[in-house]
Amino acid sequence: MMLLVVYSAGAVDVHGDRRLSGGPYYFAVKAYRSLGLDETSVAWAAEGEGCETVFAYVEGFGRKSLRLVSRPRCTWSIRPGAAVLVSPVAGEMSVDELARIVLHYSIVGVDLQGLLRLDAGGDIVYGRGTAGFLVEWLLSLLEPAATAIVKLSIDDVGYSVLEAGNALSSWREGTAALLVTMGEKGALLYYSEGTLHCRPRIVYGGVDTRGAGDMLMALTLYGLAGEGASVDRAVCKALSAVTCMLGGRGDCSEAYVSGRLAEASYFSGFREPALV
Repeated sequence: MMLLVVYSAGAVDVHGDRRLSGGPYYFAVKAYRSLGLDETSVAWAAEGEGCETVFAYVEGFGRKSLRLVSRPRCTWSIRPGAAVLVSPVAGEMSVDELARIVLHYSIVGVDLQGLLRLDAGGDIVYGRGTAGFLVEWLLSLLEPAATAIVKLSIDDVGYSVLEAGNALSSWREGTAALLVTMGEKGALLYYSEGTLHCRPRIVYGGVDTRGAGDMLMALTLYGLAGEGASVDRAVCKALSAVTCMLGGRGDCSEAYVSGRLAEASYFSGFREPALV
């Protein structure tokens, strides 16, 4: 059986005169290759042509912003797999389609970024007030024994993730966790044991960090589905491998197995990102 099935549009990022390939499937394959896994372990569930989003990076006023250049046109087929990563990029999947997809899998990873993105005349903005509602709605769809990881980014939701955490903590039937990525500060995992802060032991300056969150999710799901790891262990091993990849190494299997490039701190209860 396929290890991971990815439901997401492809992506092309335009930086000036450069066009860079990307998207969750692209980076999932890259992450699996870094562990020496065959790329056929990852399947892309999109069918037909045109399932690609083009973004332009626009710099101004000391920050970068995204502009939507072209929208994807995607249709989806249900593919068998040990785990699923559902990661809409920009409107290529309706909530009804997402609901249909997740019902077919027992280990589910959902990145809410694309559902929070709003098109403001071509400029991408984030609907930050909807994160808690989306988490609550998503968990209501899953089977009682399912394992679910929901990913958000600090860039998407700001430093208040309390509503999303509260929505997740109310779901007691299966295993549910909220993963909040924070750039060079690593990631926070909210789960049944409390809060885990997993951070890289090495921070590389001036490197291309595109796809780091996608690779983190793909490898976390590998740990859960391929190795039967606990969710906290899966996240920190995944972060160690991603740190290795950001350092420019091709083979990151040792960093993944040992977890040596990530450091974990545990807190009881809910810890706000601003406090770590």
